[in-house]
Amino acid sequence: MLHQLAAPETVTLLEPETIKVALIEDRREIRDGLAMLINGTQGFKCTGSYRSMEDALPRIGTDLPDVALCDIGLPGMSGIEGMRILKEKFPALLLLMLTIYDDDERIFDALCAGACGYLLKRRHPQNCSKDYEKPSTVVRRCRPKSRGA
Repeated sequence: MLHQLAAPETVTLLEPETIKVALIEDRREIRDGLAMLINGTQGFKCTGSYRSMEDALPRIGTDLPDVALCDIGLPGMSGIEGMRILKEKFPALLLLMLTIYDDDERIFDALCAGACGYLLKRRHPQNCSKDYEKPSTVVRRCRPKSRGA
């Protein structure tokens, strides 16, 4: 009895899903440093870098990110105020507050406005990855679970 061996199937390796991140931060050195860190991290891409909410609101939708890092203490419209508008315009957008403040009231206000979490600016960026096995875990933990899960 002869058995014919089938040709091996071609396996296509897919690139892991890239998480798109926008930055809304008034301090240029922080904004530029975070953009470099994000773009230098596999699986992440910085899609926009804005110095104010007034700058971000009309432009962020052109390449809608999965996540926006928003400073609380922006000049003009505050990050919390702008977050409410972003959440209304883009309900699926995940919002992380980027702040020097660690007081409960501001954090609570940010969470009420739609933030799924916050990062303290005084923390060294290299230490953030030690909190999670993969940086994308931060984003995945913010995503709401489906009702069937």
